Amino acid sequence: MATADQARGYILNCGNRPTAFQICYVQGTTLVASQTGYDPAYARFSPGAILLYLLLEKLFAEGEMEYFDLMEGTAFRYKSSFVTLRVPSVRFLYFRRRPGALCLILFVTLLKKLEKAAQLAKRAVRHSLEWTKKPFSANSNPGRSSATNNRNSGSDGD
Repeated sequence: MATADQARGYILNCGNRPTAFQICYVQGTTLVASQTGYDPAYARFSPGAILLYLLLEKLFAEGEMEYFDLMEGTAFRYKSSFVTLRVPSVRFLYFRRRPGALCLILFVTLLKKLEKAAQLAKRAVRHSLEWTKKPFSANSNPGRSSATNNRNSGSDGD
């Protein structure tokens, strides 16, 4: 694939040590980012984002590609700082009608449902943790006295 210019690889080095890589494939005049990785020892320097910046700079200078497709990945904030165009995408899978394929489809559907449930649970936990961080006041309404202070000392039958 590389000799036919259908795949390209890029490596960012710090000295002689590789710190990030980007594997891409070519679709006409679009370079599609497939795999990205970095050395965790350099994470604080964001080597993947630096490599992406340098790669975009190179692509603009060469003028060969019209688009650089970052693929899906809205969870990765660094991508949003480079985006100029968002294109909705759909993943389409076609399977023969066989029990194994049906099981796979049901399993993937279940995983998606569990993922949504996990996100809701995560939000609920985060919300409850925020609630527990709020300072507790023994007397939340200063205009009222607490129940223990409302006792009438002369009303116990004397």
